[in-house]
Amino acid sequence: MMTVISGTISDAGMSLVALLDHVMWRSITFIYDQNSGSIDAGRIQGHAMSLLKALQERSSDIDLSIVRMDSTVGKKSQTYYMALQRAANHSRIILCETLHRPLRELMASAYDLGMTVGNEYVFIYVYLFQIPSEPPPEWHENDQLDEKVKAVFRHTLVIRTAEPKWEKSDGIMERIVRRGSDMFNRTYQAQYKFNEFAVGCYGSVELLISTLNNTYLAGGSAKLKSPADFLRDLKNRTFNLTFESYAFLPDGTRAPNIILQRFDASSARFQEVAVFALNTPSILGNLSPEQIWPTQLPPDRPHCGIHGERCTATPLSVGTIAICASLTAVITISSSILCLR
Repeated sequence: MMTVISGTISDAGMSLVALLDHVMWRSITFIYDQNSGSIDAGRIQGHAMSLLKALQERSSDIDLSIVRMDSTVGKKSQTYYMALQRAANHSRIILCETLHRPLRELMASAYDLGMTVGNEYVFIYVYLFQIPSEPPPEWHENDQLDEKVKAVFRHTLVIRTAEPKWEKSDGIMERIVRRGSDMFNRTYQAQYKFNEFAVGCYGSVELLISTLNNTYLAGGSAKLKSPADFLRDLKNRTFNLTFESYAFLPDGTRAPNIILQRFDASSARFQEVAVFALNTPSILGNLSPEQIWPTQLPPDRPHCGIHGERCTATPLSVGTIAICASLTAVITISSSILCLR
């Protein structure tokens, strides 16, 4: 996994906190779908724990609320509505950790609750890498949820590893999928070509072969005695491979390539907004709020509070203040006279 994927869920957690800092959002609600009835429950739990760790390490200045739900138990609509209502009672910034199908249902429920009216809510979704069983956020699936999900995606930001250029790897992925189908006597399905893990494994093997050919098999005196020798040769280097470039940090680990996406209305797809420069002091650089959000960036909590509680009292006029001051003075003088007597 060191070279296969260009970023970990811990990198995504750092990116999430960097985004909150950049736009001065000081509160967030984390909707964690436990997915107890899914074979992917363990993977979701691992993601959730890493994201929670990043947020909880900043508990002194980021107000976090965790809302747990389970999309595999009970009546789904009720589960989603309750989770969203509890989330909205804490913050207008809502982080969702779930799988693709429950995410679409959760977004459709947000639409039903009127959370797309105005410019109040921001949904954030963290997506690590694409495999056939777990595609990236997609609104168009030819079902009754399509338009609702599309509407909520306009209010959604995605943090993910950089999206592969699938057109470059189409040929080799076609061969891999067809060979696998023949070997295991399974029906060919084109969707299996979209597998970042397979592309990453191909790149890792290519990296190994390239390094061995250029270093240890080129007739020099260097000899490969252990995997540690190979890893040392990766430090501070960038390798331009067939499908993408692999950049390595001074410690020999692959440099994370985490990006921020927002929904583009014209193409109806999530488009890259920025790259998180996690190894620099200014992770999002000079990225402006207008680049992150198509309209005015919503605050994490409204000026008047979640329920308007900060603005319920009628502002006092100058005359009212003067009368109150006079009454206070009269009461104070009267109390002093009584005490003297």
